[in-house]
Amino acid sequence: MYMFREFAVHPHHQRRGIGRQLHDVLVALRSEPVAELLVRKDNVAAQAAYRSWGRVQLAEKQPFPDSPIFVRLVLRLARH
Repeated sequence: MYMFREFAVHPHHQRRGIGRQLHDVLVALRSEPVAELLVRKDNVAAQAAYRSWGRVQLAEKQPFPDSPIFVRLVLRLARH
């Protein structure tokens, strides 16, 4: 499983398709059957974008007791 980490687009460049392009290039280069990322539960806009790109929610996760709650979003990679 491939995991995205700290994936973000600077606010001045958001809503221009750059995030989608980066996302697509990153998953196109992977050989794993599934790509996973965590997004903060309160980041509704990012969750909506990732879902529109084909990701589905698997679960919620709080990696550490003092960390925020994240939503686990996964994407089955097409070649598998």
